[in-house]
Amino acid sequence: TLNFDQKVDVYTLEGNASAKAAVMVMPIGTRMEITDGQHRVEGIKQAIEKAEKCSTDAIGAMITFTQGTPQIHQDFADCARTKPIASSMLAVFDRRNPANGLALDLIENCKLFAHTVDAVKKTVSARTTAVWTTNQIRVMLKWALIGSQCADNVFTANAADVLGSRGDEAYNNFLNGMQSTLDILAESNSTLRKLAGLTQERKDEIPKIREEDASLLMTGSGLAVIGYLWFLVRKAKQEDPTIDTNMLIRRIGTLNWSNNSPLFSGNLKINPDRTQSGQKYVKAAGDTIMGEITRLGAVAA
Repeated sequence: TLNFDQKVDVYTLEGNASAKAAVMVMPIGTRMEITDGQHRVEGIKQAIEKAEKCSTDAIGAMITFTQGTPQIHQDFADCARTKPIASSMLAVFDRRNPANGLALDLIENCKLFAHTVDAVKKTVSARTTAVWTTNQIRVMLKWALIGSQCADNVFTANAADVLGSRGDEAYNNFLNGMQSTLDILAESNSTLRKLAGLTQERKDEIPKIREEDASLLMTGSGLAVIGYLWFLVRKAKQEDPTIDTNMLIRRIGTLNWSNNSPLFSGNLKINPDRTQSGQKYVKAAGDTIMGEITRLGAVAA
């Protein structure tokens, strides 16, 4: 399925046939995106490499006309009402669900995520020009809202109960708070600062940053810890309104987030060659960091 972001003109031959040859004229600058069947493109490329004659074969395609990536994603999710879509894909694109809307709105509005998130993959490799997946953003938000890596249905129910619908005051306050937290972290942490400064044309720098910085913040586990830390910061603020949360977040950003940091020994890095992702490890890492900044006196206003 291909989507065009502008209207096109189609000219058909005269006749009574149900299927007719046609010429399609697209305005200069028309953007065409593959919205479904991207895996088939790779298959076609491989087929042409093995048999060049395939390059002259016709390929059927459905064309849609929708402006804006968010609406394309919503259309994709709405298709599930007619044809079932994998739950993981539906969770990514269904913006009407406030739990999913949070992730999508955060990706769109946060400079850190502008060119660093892969919307459809489940994981990213060391050489991938993406840092996180949309699902990892959702996991971070689970920690931020609830303080645990709960099941999707629990997250969805809590988001609806606590935040209401997308666009409600509580929803916007939570979204803006999370975005502000990430912006401050991107200012205070050198790795996140590099990622936030990337453009679409410089995405190929991501593997080099990953290799040189070796930062846990460039992992789903590190992002989950950030979510849990924001949950703890909000909780501390409720207990003591005099706490300067911005200063607290800056202090978190300046800590040593490298793979070999002593902060993560025994939690995320039980094994030096592997990063743990389970709930108890993320919670232990977050509690360790809060203990460290409390020891350094960063919690006081």
